[in-house]
Amino acid sequence: MNMNQEKKSGKTPLLKSIASAIIDSIRKDQGKDLQGIADSIKVYKDANEQLKTELIAFINTYMQRKTFSPEEMKLRIDKHSRVFAKHKLFELQARARLLLANHYLATYKHFAECLQELIAVELIAQKHIGLHHMVHCEALFTKGSVYFFQGDLEGSTKAIELAQSLKSFALATHELHYKSHINLARNYSLMSQFSKLKYHVEMAEKSWVHYQGIYDKAAVYVRRADVLKYEKDWNGAYNVLKEGLEFYKPTQFKLRVAEFHKEIGVLFSLDGNPKKDFMSATQSFEEALKISRELSIARLEAAILMNLWQTALHFQEWKICAERLIEHGEILEKINQEELSIHIKKLEQFEKEEQIKLMSEGKPTYNKAMLEEVVKLREDNEELKKKNTYYQKIFVELDSVIERISNSNTIRYSMIQELAKISDKTKRNISTLDAYLADCEERYPAFSRTLVQLLPSITPMEMKVAKLIRIGLNTQSIATVCGVTVKSIENHRIKLRKKCNLKPEQSLSTYMATVK
Repeated sequence: MNMNQEKKSGKTPLLKSIASAIIDSIRKDQGKDLQGIADSIKVYKDANEQLKTELIAFINTYMQRKTFSPEEMKLRIDKHSRVFAKHKLFELQARARLLLANHYLATYKHFAECLQELIAVELIAQKHIGLHHMVHCEALFTKGSVYFFQGDLEGSTKAIELAQSLKSFALATHELHYKSHINLARNYSLMSQFSKLKYHVEMAEKSWVHYQGIYDKAAVYVRRADVLKYEKDWNGAYNVLKEGLEFYKPTQFKLRVAEFHKEIGVLFSLDGNPKKDFMSATQSFEEALKISRELSIARLEAAILMNLWQTALHFQEWKICAERLIEHGEILEKINQEELSIHIKKLEQFEKEEQIKLMSEGKPTYNKAMLEEVVKLREDNEELKKKNTYYQKIFVELDSVIERISNSNTIRYSMIQELAKISDKTKRNISTLDAYLADCEERYPAFSRTLVQLLPSITPMEMKVAKLIRIGLNTQSIATVCGVTVKSIENHRIKLRKKCNLKPEQSLSTYMATVK
């Protein structure tokens, strides 16, 4: 392409180099040079004005990202992405979508939306910039974080290890090297694989020498303590966690302080620890709970409340167990309500966009099916409120029963466990398989027909799995919804991959996202 052609397309060599500079600044120094880059774009006159404006707007989006709501961030990124795709700045387009994915992840609520954006990054990588590109490596790492928060340890581990297997990982920042190893150490600790835990802790510590990110230092303390716990060095584990707690107390990172109180509480509640003690464990959990409520992190609060009632159950402190069990149920209902509210807002926003589109085309400004779904969701919301009242009565009655029997000498430990199971079961609010399948049909009405044309030999069960993948569910979630083992779902995914003729480095989720 000669210079005249480049000017005509608005993609001059200087703008290409500026786009690369933006990417490097985001990757290597968290955007510290972006303001200077924006100033240089403003004085550059020989370029496409639309692209100039969008590059400056994207820099502003990145620099002000913490001030935007998820909805505002999506509107901005969608616009940036369209312009970057138009001018074939695909790496910058992928970066924009990854920025939105991380914005969703930081809310600890929008996990489905986060996965959709990560799939978009994978699609861009497959079509335009290559699967071994750095942005794909970072997207896989972020996907590992999403799966972890959704409780899918195996999925999280596979995603991070796939990121490490890419050629670009060798050129990744010290930060990414550190975080990938420390997160794998976390996963292997939870999966009780000591040798792999120890290996990744050692690798993370080597990366830490170069990275030195203060906020992320917490993980080194926690994973070192995990290694010491496996080696039965309980005093050593406590001292490491205490050191981490004291390190973060003077800082602004209250979340880290809460996490260390929680870890110390867990340590004091573990079997095998000679210093196992109910009061010490509870006191640490209470400190963590207080901070989680100050920070309004509902999922952390739920995790700590679960620690509290399980610890009380273990030490046969029945009254405390009942109280914390009720609180745990209440916070879970709150989380469910928030997730439902988010879904309603998404539908309402989509409705507004459809209305604007229809008005511009001179068509009626309503979509009956969409409006009916919003109405139905609001009705479901009201029904949930009624159920919450009903559940609360049950929990109060349960509390009363446990309190009456707690002083009885004849009470059996197994009876308390059964009561706890009944209460926990009552609080669950899990969507049915039919509801998920119906959601897929409504959002992607042609998906089943197209997939049958592409894969004539697909079985009914494989079709169900494909639909659940299409709407963003991971392997663990699909297994739960279908009432089968994770291994069973993995086998179905393997069969689907073969029928789709996918290469090892290609993603089944990404493939399903392309089926219209």
